[in-house]
Formats: sequence, C-alpha cells, structure tokens
Amino acid sequence: MKLISIKPLEKSNVDVVLEEIRNESSDYLKHFTPYNWRGVSFTNAVVNKEKDQFYGIFINDYPVGFYMLRGLDAGYDIPSYGVWISEKYNGFGLASLSLKHAYTICKVNGIKTIMLKVHPKNTIAKNMYEKFGFKFNRNDETSEDMIYHMDVR
Repeated sequence: MKLISIKPLEKSNVDVVLEEIRNESSDYLKHFTPYNWRGVSFTNAVVNKEKDQFYGIFINDYPVGFYMLRGLDAGYDIPSYGVWISEKYNGFGLASLSLKHAYTICKVNGIKTIMLKVHPKNTIAKNMYEKFGFKFNRNDETSEDMIYHMDVR
C-alpha cells in the first residue's frame, strides 16, 4: 500500500520538486506559470516564506506535487491557491485532496476567502474548482486567466 501525505515543503524537497517540474512536458505545464522554473524564485519563495504556505504532496515520501497559498507575505488578505501534480499522478485525486487541505488550513487560521487563477482552456482544472465551490470573480487584466474566489465558511 502506497502512503500518501501532505506536509510543509522543506528546502530539502524543493530541488526534487523542481527537477520533477522541469522534466514535465511543456504542454502539460503551459498553464502553470507562477514561477520561472529555471530560476531560483520558487526556491527563494519557499525558503524565505513567513505567512505564505507551501505543502508537498508525497507518495512514499517522494514529492509528486505541491500546493501553495501565497500572497500573504506580500500583504494580501486573500491567499492565492496554486497546485502542481506530476503528470504521472494526474487524475488520482491529489489536486482535490490539496484543495481540501488548503480549505482546512484557511478555516483553522481564520482566512475567509481563497483566490486562484486558471486559464480558460484548462477546463479540467476549471471544472474541478467550480465543483469545489470557487466562483468566477473577474478576468485577470494582465493575462488570459480567469480569477476565482471561494468563501471559507
């Protein structure tokens, strides 16, 4: 039986996560662009976080994804959720699991709203977010992305 866990992403796991992301097909990653995966911005964000949250998703202690609630360190009251799941584990329910975890983290910490951005052509993700309770808010003025919010009750 494979063991699945979600735990805070540590510096020691960041390099493995980055290597996995860099090995993904460009087609799979085309709509997931929160960081320059060739640079150090992701590593710096994880290592230097204060309020932002980065959680690794592990199978048998090997990272197969991560999710983040970011923007709090920049002074925003509403964190932005983002998730990456290895293409090898796409369709196993890990993204949904991360959403449930993020929701609980926000609820426990008194965060009332979660925000996310999704490309309109990423219909699988968009449908999952809407099913989970995210509501379309507006279009991002700087990209093609759609901005969604979800109330944490």
